[in-house]
Amino acid sequence: MSITLTLTWKKSTITLIASQALIAVIAISPASMLAIERGQIEQLTLALVVLALITLSISPQSRFATLTYLGSFSSFIATATKYLSIGMFLPFVHRNMFVKKNLAVFIGLALSAIFVLVSLPSVLQATETSGAHDPKTTKSAFGVTTLLATAFSGENLFYEANNEVINNWQSITIASYGLFILAIIIWVAILITASNRRETTKKILANELEQLPWILTLGSGGVLLFPYLLGNNHDYRLIFLIPLAAGAALLSERLPVTGTLLAVCAGITAITSAPMIQTPSGLIWPNEVLLMGDASLLILLSGTAALWLTTAFTTFRKEVE
Repeated sequence: MSITLTLTWKKSTITLIASQALIAVIAISPASMLAIERGQIEQLTLALVVLALITLSISPQSRFATLTYLGSFSSFIATATKYLSIGMFLPFVHRNMFVKKNLAVFIGLALSAIFVLVSLPSVLQATETSGAHDPKTTKSAFGVTTLLATAFSGENLFYEANNEVINNWQSITIASYGLFILAIIIWVAILITASNRRETTKKILANELEQLPWILTLGSGGVLLFPYLLGNNHDYRLIFLIPLAAGAALLSERLPVTGTLLAVCAGITAITSAPMIQTPSGLIWPNEVLLMGDASLLILLSGTAALWLTTAFTTFRKEVE
């Protein structure tokens, strides 16, 4: 990701250094270290997903266009290692994919979808066994419900939510999804308002849908978005914040406020992740900081969903340029 940033960066050197520092911080954040400590397969999945997103972003007119089929294979293997990796196809699921008949993406998506469907019984059983729908706080997991579960669990946080939260779990779950939907609506309103003020919106979006910044942001965001909405997840999955932050930093060239905000939220989420135990020096994040981390993740993933929603159903052809 650092090499990709350097090779494709078009802004100032200072902003490049800041973006590289952000990637480095996320790479040594508690969530990333947890993945390394436990030897999780997410490390392999991350490499496969990044390889797929980079190769599938290659233009069909490029002399390296045949490498897109490497992305087809890599995306399928990534989904085979972790089925939720199918979220990487989020930036490709739009009307342009069907208009342009991107064969490499079709192959990767078809193979991955077939694998998920065939494995669905095992996937559902694993979800139930892991307690993905249990009332948990941000101490032990991340998900759409952990923000409110943590907020209403009081000062003494444990892995499981307190009895008051458990007794009102259905209401908290509904409120959590409602809060996420509200965040998406706010994002969509902001993005539409901003795009209406931009004279070259169609050209910008048409280009972004074919470029690495857009694909990295939505692809890695999609890998996190699906498990976030489906239930509780171990924090080591937040290792996918690395390519998401890199994509957001690159996206800030065309969408300065949006890209910068997403990158900052990725950094805050990473720094406050995996707060199970205190550090050797005795540091442990106060609840307010943990809530800020959960709120940042909410903003980050609702923003990812809004970026997709505001472009997925519009066809941009070369003529608009």
